[in-house]
Amino acid sequence: MIKGRIPHFYHLRLCISMLAMGHIVSLATGQDQTYSGDVEQVRVISSLEDFSNVSKLLVPHIVAWKDTHLIAAFETGIPGKVDMGDIISSISGDDGDTWGNRVVVFDHRQKHGLQRYGYANPILYKVPNQNLVWCFAMRNPLSDPNSQNASMVAAFSADGGESWSHVELIMHYKGDLVLAGNLIRILENDGSSRFLIPAHCNTRNDDSVGGKRLHFVLQSKNLIEWELLSYVPQPPHVFLHEGHLAPGDYQEELILVMRTSDHARRSLSSPRAWQSVSKDSGKTWGETEESPMLYNAVSEAAFGKTAGGVYYYIYNDGPDKGRDSRKALKYKLKYPGHEWSDEKVFFDAGVKNSYPSVVEVHPGDLQVVWDSGSEQETRTKIYYGRLRVPDKLGSIEIQEKQRP
Repeated sequence: MIKGRIPHFYHLRLCISMLAMGHIVSLATGQDQTYSGDVEQVRVISSLEDFSNVSKLLVPHIVAWKDTHLIAAFETGIPGKVDMGDIISSISGDDGDTWGNRVVVFDHRQKHGLQRYGYANPILYKVPNQNLVWCFAMRNPLSDPNSQNASMVAAFSADGGESWSHVELIMHYKGDLVLAGNLIRILENDGSSRFLIPAHCNTRNDDSVGGKRLHFVLQSKNLIEWELLSYVPQPPHVFLHEGHLAPGDYQEELILVMRTSDHARRSLSSPRAWQSVSKDSGKTWGETEESPMLYNAVSEAAFGKTAGGVYYYIYNDGPDKGRDSRKALKYKLKYPGHEWSDEKVFFDAGVKNSYPSVVEVHPGDLQVVWDSGSEQETRTKIYYGRLRVPDKLGSIEIQEKQRP
């Protein structure tokens, strides 16, 4: 439950000193904390102190309504549940400098007949040339311990996140799903649009004998009616999940980069993300294979492509200890005609961080949200920051540093 109705803002002072290894930044958030990394303008969107009877803040997503009007959405966890709660939105009207106007998008206390639901993993999307912003999320019966058997729900806002209206989706896909990625638009030759959203199912979580783990892509022509577009080839020994979509370098090419683990939810012996490529706008997918330059140790990473054609990958760098690896956030860039860059520090404060989400408002200006905590606790805050990505390679290192 949100405490009060007073808009909540954090005013942060950034004191930057340039060192040989990058930036060391002092972040004033009510307590002294320093971090290293290339992310700038770090702000706290929300913290546990803003709510009552909430166990954690997690899995944020971000979108731009207008040039300087940003909306973030995140989950507030229900005590005793693994990953279910309410979905909350927050607004910045000054290009990310301050945040407030928190609104409940999906409320687990609201009854639907005799049933109540918990919600998770919001995905925000701004419709081009419209004022509408959509919030897609998962909902699961509140009686379940987690959201592994969820369905998709949606709401839209026509006033920049000040209020939300629920929409009853028409789902031709009838299976369970887990959302944790992004939504992209495909512009067809006739000027019409298709919208794609990656998802996976994890029925093995409740049925180790007959259950399946599959990654797939859903499509819609209007954001209301959704159908299964395609399955991604599933290697026998790798659990592919939480994929992010980005356009490739050729017409109709899409790249899907996925988080990985083995089927016991442990890091792979070679802890890397895996990827698949579609050459027909997502209708079919090539064989999945390891992305040798992209580290992944059982944690979602943000993958995408800037307007300037630069791929980015923001991720937890390890060590290979499963969820204990979710501390520092690192990033890599891939410029046209080059390999992935060396590993760079995005944000490292000696605390736990996870689940970055990115929106590019202006070319090369990546605005990022992620959940953060302390050295011992996870997911007590939602952070915002900006990463500047030059549209030319310049002095950026392009040699891959081999991980031991």
